[in-house]
Amino acid sequence: MTNHKFVKLLQINLESNGYKVIQASKGNEGLILAASHPPDLILLDIGLPDKNGHQILQELKEWYNKPVIILSVQDSESDIVSGLRQWSSRLSDQAISCR
Repeated sequence: MTNHKFVKLLQINLESNGYKVIQASKGNEGLILAASHPPDLILLDIGLPDKNGHQILQELKEWYNKPVIILSVQDSESDIVSGLRQWSSRLSDQAISCR
């Protein structure tokens, strides 16, 4: 499944369950949207075209105090664990793997 198809599937699933979905395809765009329309939850892809997801986490950590779920098509759990460690002052330090 391509990244685009996965995102569309996720959007359809969330919207059919009553959630409003606002998407950004780039990190800077997502930061602007999150600041102007603060969401209850952010689903963050580690592999963004303009900014590394870890950089986005660092910026969010300065002002965003709600949950962030890290999604990644990368095969490295170390990227996800690294992201959780960045966010660890707000979350538990447990990584969830779907393997």
